[in-house]
This record gives sequence, structure tokens and C-alpha cells, in this order.
Amino acid sequence: MTKDIRALFVDPPCDADVSPDRLSDAGTDLTVIPAATMDDALGTLSETRIDCVLSGYSLPDTDGIELVNVVRQMRPGLPFILCTESGSEHVASRAISAGVSDYFRTQETDADTLANRIEQTIRPSSSNEPDRRFNHYQSIVQAMGDGVYTIDTNGRMTVVNDALLEMSGYDREELIGKHISVLQAEQAECLGA
Repeated sequence: MTKDIRALFVDPPCDADVSPDRLSDAGTDLTVIPAATMDDALGTLSETRIDCVLSGYSLPDTDGIELVNVVRQMRPGLPFILCTESGSEHVASRAISAGVSDYFRTQETDADTLANRIEQTIRPSSSNEPDRRFNHYQSIVQAMGDGVYTIDTNGRMTVVNDALLEMSGYDREELIGKHISVLQAEQAECLGA
């Protein structure tokens, strides 16, 4: 069977122990094309059909955010997955602003998981679009190094990351669905208010 998803793998993230060959083997219909630099990636994009870009954040000649910006100028709708060795709120914020399709820390994945994420990014089911968007934002929140939460329109927490759990001492189940005032009251107590 001919593989029909072509992913451009720019400066593969070594600490995830995911090589282009391992990633290609993990995806049932995934061909991975490696590129070491932004120039290599842009050359490949201009000469080859590419369905998704997977890029590390720290590249030899630039960073992944700059690559996202250039790729968005060339191919605005091309799915772009950014991975970083250690998440930070600053990088995640820049990635969201640049329009990445997905963002995650490399320590939290393996070849099978990454291949699945690429395939889901390329072939999202219209029936699970709200879930896919929620999972996209949830993965960004989780990847941030600072304590972060999201709330719904009623002020109830929908997502909390591990950093917030560690800082607050709560379990995830104790916070999800609870009003944000739970954390605000705790913060006021800590500050002696």
C-alpha cells in the first residue's frame, strides 16, 4: 500500500527518541521526510507534496516559531506541529499566536503517539471537531511550565495542567468542574488576606 501522508520532520527532537524512520514505521500510511534546517524545509516544501510539518522549537538556523510564520506565508492551511524539549508559557503563547495546529513537549511522547497525532491533525473527523479543538488547547495548557487552567463561561475549571496541581496540592479530580474561586480563596489565604 502506498503511504499517503507526507510529513516534513524539521530538526527531529532527539530527547523524544523519535527518528524519522521510527516515526514512519509507526504510522500506517505515513512517509516522513527529514530536514535539518529552515532552508532545507522551505526547499522541500517548494518541491514536494507535504501534508504536515513537524518541527522542533530550537533549530540550527532559527526557531520553530519563525518557521511557522514563513510556512504560513507559503501555505496558510498546512498543518504544523511544534514540539519543544521543555514547555514554557512564552513559547506556547508565541506558538498559538503563530497558528500552530498542535504543540507539545517532546518528553511526553513516543513514535506511536506522535504518528497518531500527525494522522489526527491531517484527517480530523468533522464529528469530533469540538473534541479535537478542546484536545488541542488542552495539550497546549499541559505543555506550559507555569500553573495554568482554563475555565468555561460559568467560571468552572475545564483543564488544569500538572504544574498547577503541583503548586496547589490538589488532585485534578478535585479541581475539574469546580469554580475558580476555590483557587482564588486558597491564594488569598496564602497571602494572608
